Amino acid sequence: EFAREHRLTLNTVVQAAWSILLSRYSGEMDVVYGFVTSGRSAPVKGIGSMVGMLVNTLPMRAQVDPYANLVSWLQQFQKSQADARKYEHSSLVHMRKWAGIESTQPLFENILAFENYPRGTSDKEATGFTVQDIRVFERSNYPLEVVVGPHEQLSIRLNYDRQHYHDCDMERLLQHFVVLLESICQPSVANLSDLVLLSDA
Repeated sequence: EFAREHRLTLNTVVQAAWSILLSRYSGEMDVVYGFVTSGRSAPVKGIGSMVGMLVNTLPMRAQVDPYANLVSWLQQFQKSQADARKYEHSSLVHMRKWAGIESTQPLFENILAFENYPRGTSDKEATGFTVQDIRVFERSNYPLEVVVGPHEQLSIRLNYDRQHYHDCDMERLLQHFVVLLESICQPSVANLSDLVLLSDA
């Protein structure tokens, strides 16, 4: 409802919240993380008949100004997301080169995947077949991956390398992320500085 009211996508709200969380955790106003794109943009000729995994990960850079008006900042964030999509077929090797970053240094150390595709069983009458008992095995090259899905309720899953992060720290981070998302939707919040990470408890 919040996203619809302010003409934002749910993906924008989720990614913006992740940017704010990274900013709060790091104490930096300039943050970068990776975001996953489908790689199936309409302008690509013949995209409808292509088979295969066209997923790509792009760097998303956000300037998190605590004194910015929340809704205006979110709308600007959405514009930045749209601008970044024109690079969705570029490789990270090229992006690293354009940014002047050495090949041994990562562009980012965490990624966010907003999985906005149908899940569950399909309608056998409409399609002629049923898809069920779907199992997914995921492996990431990044120490932390946030996977968000817009189902009946927003689902959030963290995949992380236990050599980098402790379970209790990741549980706390997840709780902060949820509270932050809830805080964004509160009518009393005007600026980014008004957003909270901590629950009453």
